[in-house]
Amino acid sequence: MKKSTRFGWILGSLLAFLASGSPTLASSLAVDGSLSDWGITVADNNGSLFVPSIPLLYYEVEDQSDTAGDGGYVGPNYGGQNYDVEFLGLAAQGSRLYLALVSGLRPDNGFSRFGPGDIRMVINGIAYGIEVGGGAGGGPGAAITEGADGSTYTLDSHGVTVAYNVAAPAQTAGSIWRNPAWILDPIAPQTPTQFQGGTYVGSADYVYTRNDVTAQHAIIELSFDTSLFGAINSLEIEWGPSCGNDVLEAYGQAPEPASLSLLALGLAGIGFRRRRPGATGR
Repeated sequence: MKKSTRFGWILGSLLAFLASGSPTLASSLAVDGSLSDWGITVADNNGSLFVPSIPLLYYEVEDQSDTAGDGGYVGPNYGGQNYDVEFLGLAAQGSRLYLALVSGLRPDNGFSRFGPGDIRMVINGIAYGIEVGGGAGGGPGAAITEGADGSTYTLDSHGVTVAYNVAAPAQTAGSIWRNPAWILDPIAPQTPTQFQGGTYVGSADYVYTRNDVTAQHAIIELSFDTSLFGAINSLEIEWGPSCGNDVLEAYGQAPEPASLSLLALGLAGIGFRRRRPGATGR
């Protein structure tokens, strides 16, 4: 069964910040896999609270429930906690962009189930990939940080992981690549979830907790210097499991100059949610 949820919003405040050199929009953040400095709580047994107490550029919450199980209804279809994407937040300090993702994806890396996909960005119309990394999993695993082995997962027709492969030596966790070749998930409607190759751009400060923090959530936290990409006029960021079961997407276009000051003051923040139709197999 494939549950497909897609979030989209206008990131006017982010692009205004990058274009205008506005003051820092977030308090001090550390890329350590703990999101307490984001002002949110990630905890087991429905103890999470994904409403930030600090100002972020933007965030979206799908749900905070840990009780769905594999077959529970999490909307718009059945999928369950192991399939779920729950929180996506963006913040900025100086020239650095920070991203935090929380999912119910199996923190043991989903081997023989559903592994993590890579992070896909489209900046000024050019596609980039950020390597998430991972491993064979199948049990408890420590956090993965930048420089660890990259990975790709071989999937069957249901999106279930049947093999794990180490990526090319340079494609380490947190590395950023321009125009890579994207691997599509096998369940319609197919989406790009893993990548190989491309041109190396740089590396992010990066951590992927797996079950290093909680038993019911996986956390990806990273930051990178936006100067790697020059002036950013349009931006799209998306992530989902390797099976493409559930996809989070943030995107935006640079505002007109006349509206820039209003956006920088936080007076504009247009957001909306759209869903892709889901298949009903499994």
